[in-house]
Amino acid sequence: MKDTDKEKILNLLIGKENTKDFESWVYKNSDLESSLGNELYLELISANYNDKCLLHNLKQIILENFISEEEYYSFKYKSVLQDSGWYPKRRINVDLSKFEKTDEMQNAFKIIEEFGGLKLNSTDKFDGREITIIDFFDTPAYFKNMKEYGLNINLVCFAWAENSYNDILVDKNYNFYQMDNVVSENLYKYIGPNFEQMLKDFLFFDYNENFQKVGNSRKF
Repeated sequence: MKDTDKEKILNLLIGKENTKDFESWVYKNSDLESSLGNELYLELISANYNDKCLLHNLKQIILENFISEEEYYSFKYKSVLQDSGWYPKRRINVDLSKFEKTDEMQNAFKIIEEFGGLKLNSTDKFDGREITIIDFFDTPAYFKNMKEYGLNINLVCFAWAENSYNDILVDKNYNFYQMDNVVSENLYKYIGPNFEQMLKDFLFFDYNENFQKVGNSRKF
């Protein structure tokens, strides 16, 4: 499959390609069958582009047989970053003078330098609700000792999941956590592989599956 054809299909699946324009492209592109292969081409040429469930049905077929879910979510993630104003090697100036120069604070500033001031917003749906919007701060929100949670660590908040009221925090070892900033009862540690995957989990998946409860406030 040609990269340009794959990009066209992925843009349709993430909602950035108009279905009527895509339908016209399928019917008018005489070389498409040789690029996509007979099976995928038949799925696209025979699809009902007036069907309200078109994207859901095509996404299910394509991700099960022709394009991997990993590739789909990586493409969608990069699209969200681009729409939010992020670009490779993006950096903003941050003032460290007002904060303690601890390892956890340095980690927070490392993230803020690259993502500060951005709002990552996926319009995808999960179980009928809008997926979390991640709002990155220009400066750390607070420096917090977690002794009240029974943990001998300090955490710095660098972002929050705007429509689910969850702070996103980092420790000195570059581990990530989330905590409800309304109730502040439970603390969860991210057990996934890295920072990028954590953002994908927040934007596209049920992120609680990859956050393991590690503490509970003694105030509750």
